[in-house]
Amino acid sequence: PDGTLTFEATDTLYNNPDVTLTALGISGGEATESVTLDWPCPHAYFFAATVESPNACPVAEALTAQGAQQSFQGGAMMWIPGIEDNDWIYVLYDDGTWQRYEDTWHEGLPESDPSIIPPAGYEQPIRGFGKVWREHAEVQGKLNWATAGESAVVITYQRQVQESIGGVRFIQAAGAKLIRLDGIGGSGSTWISLP
Repeated sequence: PDGTLTFEATDTLYNNPDVTLTALGISGGEATESVTLDWPCPHAYFFAATVESPNACPVAEALTAQGAQQSFQGGAMMWIPGIEDNDWIYVLYDDGTWQRYEDTWHEGLPESDPSIIPPAGYEQPIRGFGKVWREHAEVQGKLNWATAGESAVVITYQRQVQESIGGVRFIQAAGAKLIRLDGIGGSGSTWISLP
């Protein structure tokens, strides 16, 4: 008929989660109450002031790094160093799909292939972007030629708590729109630009 039970939960995966508490009587019966806990995520999204934050929490604080980007006829490439213990190249296609490749280019490797001659007004990507572009036919086929050289840019990256295979990532280059990436960067991975 009365009493208390105290328990401690150390982590939340959702901002101010809705929970249901159920008490079961020794000789039958139950009481159920749904409540919203005043329990914010341990980390904030970096874009909260411009776009409504998701209900699922970010895994960690946002990472801001000096990266690079390059525009192509069929999309763009972004290089983000130091995320998830690697340097990654994100390939965003104009059809709304994306792929992710580990950046394996290093000093001493060729920057470009002199036998590949782009049409007038276009460029062959170089260094890490060029290595991915040359080694992966699907990347070269969907992106086509670079429309300008790569440029250095500050990029902010944050990953959401994983609710499904692949999860959700958010990327924003300085001065550009926020991008939401769904999936793991392979088949079925999609991206959208948020307002």
